[in-house]
Amino acid sequence: MKPAESNQSHESPEASAAGWSVLDWPRRAGTVDGVLSELKVRDHRRRRRRTGLLAFAAGAFVGVGLLWRWQQTPAPSNNSVMSLVVVAAAHQTLPDGSTVDLKDGAQIEVTFTPEVRAVTLRRGMARFQVAKNPHRPFVVTADDVSVRAVGTAFCVDLGAKSVEVIVTEGRVSVAQSTPAAAAPAGVTAPALVGAGEHVVVAPFTGTSQPPALTVAPLAALELTHKLTWLNPRLEFTGTPLEMVVMTFNQHNRRQLVLESPELRNLQLSGILRSDNIPALLHMLETNFRIQIEQRGNDEILLRKAP
Repeated sequence: MKPAESNQSHESPEASAAGWSVLDWPRRAGTVDGVLSELKVRDHRRRRRRTGLLAFAAGAFVGVGLLWRWQQTPAPSNNSVMSLVVVAAAHQTLPDGSTVDLKDGAQIEVTFTPEVRAVTLRRGMARFQVAKNPHRPFVVTADDVSVRAVGTAFCVDLGAKSVEVIVTEGRVSVAQSTPAAAAPAGVTAPALVGAGEHVVVAPFTGTSQPPALTVAPLAALELTHKLTWLNPRLEFTGTPLEMVVMTFNQHNRRQLVLESPELRNLQLSGILRSDNIPALLHMLETNFRIQIEQRGNDEILLRKAP
């Protein structure tokens, strides 16, 4: 999903007060899909121009979950200013077909040979979805920790004080290398980490063997919290509800359906994870008298309350 980029860099007070919507003329012309396509094309350029202030604000908003500003659109105008930005983890496909998602600031180096698929995590956090190949193991190294897999999915977080390995699918082998001064030097006995489990490895600084690695289960809520960064973050500025619905529908199995045409031009500004449909529905229902109705397992109807 790509963002809309206005031909103006800042929203004017006049435009905000008027509550103009850029969907009015496309709707009459039957070109809403074209507008959405243009939003996608411009996402990359918009994201590269983010300021430090925006990044700080986005982090704060995601922490509380939701921040909205809504207004009713009374009339169309060609001078409308709006934007829609999707901020997602960087996604790469490796030469063997494995994929990696990189959290903001993460950096890897890839060295594949006929014998081993080697990746070094230089900083940050990354999630790996490994293509299965029992004859060519996939090894991720972060500081003195190595993670060995054949076909599985796991995350490695290289922190300032430890390395954490989280497994979401299959099983991996985690080991810690010891320095030459250790007695004996080499690699500790590997720990097997299965789906729903994690291990936290502290840096080895002594001269004797480090303690055995401790594998622990992760509660579902804790696992979800640790992997929240994998869900795209949606950032809206003066965005009509019709386009908000289209964006959420692109990222979720459950689909939102606008049954009341007068709701299309409700505008919002805010930041919300793409999977946080309950928060969106709560705001619509409690603050704007929009009725929510579940239809089957895959549709949610939105209509104006009588």
